[in-house]
Amino acid sequence: VSTWEAMETKSNLDLSFTYQGESFKANAEVVSYSNSKDLQMEATMTIKNVEFSGQKIDVTKAPFKISPIKFYMDGMKFYVSTSFIKDVAAMAGVDPSTLVDVSKDYLALDLTSAMEMSGMSKEQITKLSSQSFDIYTNSKIDVPIIKKDNTYTVELKDSQLVDTFFDFCVEVVDAQTDTLTETYKAMGLTDDQIKEVLAQVKAIYGPETKAMIKPMINGSTAKASYTFNKDSYVADMSAAIKVAVDKEKFDISLAEKSEVKKVDKKAITFPTSVKVYTMEDLMAMTTPSQVIEVAQKDCIVEKGVTYVPLKATLAKVGLTVGYDSKAKTTYIKELNNMPVKSIVKKGVSYVSVDQLAELGLVCEITK
Repeated sequence: VSTWEAMETKSNLDLSFTYQGESFKANAEVVSYSNSKDLQMEATMTIKNVEFSGQKIDVTKAPFKISPIKFYMDGMKFYVSTSFIKDVAAMAGVDPSTLVDVSKDYLALDLTSAMEMSGMSKEQITKLSSQSFDIYTNSKIDVPIIKKDNTYTVELKDSQLVDTFFDFCVEVVDAQTDTLTETYKAMGLTDDQIKEVLAQVKAIYGPETKAMIKPMINGSTAKASYTFNKDSYVADMSAAIKVAVDKEKFDISLAEKSEVKKVDKKAITFPTSVKVYTMEDLMAMTTPSQVIEVAQKDCIVEKGVTYVPLKATLAKVGLTVGYDSKAKTTYIKELNNMPVKSIVKKGVSYVSVDQLAELGLVCEITK
């Protein structure tokens, strides 16, 4: 399966959630085509049934209408149909235009800049993705697998779930160490720093975390069954998770049955009526505005644009500036090394007030 260049998937999903006597149930169908080599995908999700505490909700009519949701992925750009945003906003009684630009048919999140800042190339991301099935195949985790003809079944309970999941996460880190090391080196980390980061990641899935999680999900079960044919397979997965934290208890049940088949590679026609948001846009939308007072004497004006001292201004709100000499870019450390455009005058770096406003930082120029 890991060698397939393209595949089509048809899935049926069931979700239920119970908390303090209230319950929620939903059923959906997803049809998709994916091209793993080019990191491309198109999919449609159709919500079939929704039920709240025994009352069925008609999702074909207002006020709970949910139109089929279209998704696309093209490399590091992810699309979703605007109709979904409008439907959700209508249910909440909110004007969707106050949240995002809904004038286009699709909204897209372009994570290219985030990928560039991480130092990870498209080829490295593709490699990490393609390693998934190899990790499953080469796993050394001892779990009871029942084989019948061409069907393989695994069923886990309670502490087995925690041990298997956490141990598998460690195997994933080990299997992808080379690729991750390349990425961290591109970010400027030393060999010792990389070793420390990888050790910290693996420690997250260590004995202490296991011991903390196990009592919380006592009584939980999960089952996965795969039936393989020449150019297709069927995946039948389910999980019943019982969570208890102090006196709070809730149950989550998930079930998915998917039919996956190998297909010839085809071209995907991506939407053209699209409003694209970058990671910087998303940060600006989700970051509460902060007002920073800057003395007029400390500002400069270039071509009608006001600039403020970069380091001194950001320091007022607890943000620090870094510089990547190799890439020749300035960035804000606390915002996931987000790059900022700056100009240098007499040895001082300046940033435009407009660019800071996009990050939710409003400069108030004082005399």
